[in-house]
Amino acid sequence: EHTFDCILLDLRLPGRDGLDVMRTLAADGVDMPVVILTGHGDEDTAVEIMKSGAADYIAKALLTPQRLEQSVRHAVRVHQAEREAREARRAREEFLAIVAHDLRTPLGVVVLSSNALREALPEGPEGEEARALNAMVERAAGQMGKLIRDLLDASSIEAGRLRFDIQEHDPVALLAEAADLLAPLAQQKSITVKRPHV
Repeated sequence: EHTFDCILLDLRLPGRDGLDVMRTLAADGVDMPVVILTGHGDEDTAVEIMKSGAADYIAKALLTPQRLEQSVRHAVRVHQAEREAREARRAREEFLAIVAHDLRTPLGVVVLSSNALREALPEGPEGEEARALNAMVERAAGQMGKLIRDLLDASSIEAGRLRFDIQEHDPVALLAEAADLLAPLAQQKSITVKRPHV
């Protein structure tokens, strides 16, 4: 099996247009840089060639061995870098999906256990402290779930698949929630966290 690093394609082929060949290559999933040779060096032709997906083009009037070598080396180098970047993004997306799944499983157990505990806690003053602690666990679990979604959103942003749902939020309420979540850690380190008034 023969493999090639680059395709040199004439824009004007006998009985066929080079741009039509480019469309066929794209439809067949050929992942290879293409340098087009053209006898027409005008700007419109150049724009049309680059829109077709070519890595570069060379006007035949300016074609020299040095220019051809430079173009081919550049096309191959850029194509290799783009391929490595795609592979890195794919590997990162797979990693994020695995991490998110592994985090969601124990988090689901925490949420279910917290819900069951809330139902079992006694009403009245004797269960007040336990209910407050359980509510803190529920908020922390909710925050953890949001962080997992944000983790997955990071890959969606790069892929252009992320949709934004813009809503208004009360900044004081957000600060109060953050203070509640950090209160147990602050207490362990003898740090006083002042909760803003909602």
